[in-house]
Amino acid sequence: MKTTNEYKKNISADRFLVITCLSAVLALAGCQQEDTAEKAGQKIDRAAENAEQKIEQTTEKADQKIEATKESLDQKADSAKEYIDDSIDASKGELEKAR
Repeated sequence: MKTTNEYKKNISADRFLVITCLSAVLALAGCQQEDTAEKAGQKIDRAAENAEQKIEQTTEKADQKIEATKESLDQKADSAKEYIDDSIDASKGELEKAR
């Protein structure tokens, strides 16, 4: 009888040890998931910051290109105005000669 009782105690002790180990493993697995979620959140934050920086850089470049285009258009408009003024003056001169 002693052998059967000792055997049952050993089985119970083994089961308790297995349950304790499984509980510890599950608890650690839960902690890792939180770390993974935290890391994912950090990656998302970094990605958002990088996107924001790139948007700002792109906006600055676009503003510079727009400004350069405005200056170029202003110069071309001035050149066109001068050409038109010269053409008007030349036409007036030809009209006076024709009279």
